[in-house]
Amino acid sequence: LNTGVLLPLARKIRERFGNTKDIWCWTGYTWEELMREGESPDKRELLELIDILVDGRYIKELHDSLLQFRGSSNQRIIDVPKSLENGRVVIWPKLHDQTRFIPEIYGKDRSAGEGGAS
Repeated sequence: LNTGVLLPLARKIRERFGNTKDIWCWTGYTWEELMREGESPDKRELLELIDILVDGRYIKELHDSLLQFRGSSNQRIIDVPKSLENGRVVIWPKLHDQTRFIPEIYGKDRSAGEGGAS
């Protein structure tokens, strides 16, 4: 819905940096919705300028704080150039979601005095 603002920005980034900078985009639409027949051409033009698309609506019941770059498990991180080239969704190969909560890194219980001075 924001292609009017995002298209000029993405064009400027490509003009200035070429493909040395990755452009990410988050959308509530799915890839399949964006690619369906009759969709507005500005959406396809923006897809051709970006590298990574995080697609799908945030669904509170599917929230998972261990996911990389997205909030709910239905959302995908899509490699856009490869997906356009292959005519199907290609998931970003650098995806590495956590599979468990690691308390020693993220969840130290400060109230229990861990790591604190007495």
